[in-house]
Amino acid sequence: MPLSDVHHCKGTHVVYVLRCDATGTAFEELRYVGKTCDWEKRILQHCGKASGGAVFAKAHPPQAIESVHV
Repeated sequence: MPLSDVHHCKGTHVVYVLRCDATGTAFEELRYVGKTCDWEKRILQHCGKASGGAVFAKAHPPQAIESVHV
């Protein structure tokens, strides 16, 4: 699915992969895999624009959306 179509997914379960900031870790790259039925709200939470979100994403902010799967 093109990422431009993500806003059409409300109410549909999606699985997504985020590339996150690996600064301060022993890893070159970090990924976060999540699932939601409200993609727009969830990505806002991960980016700190809405309350909530994963502790991991707060410690390692998302740098890019790698994929979204319905």
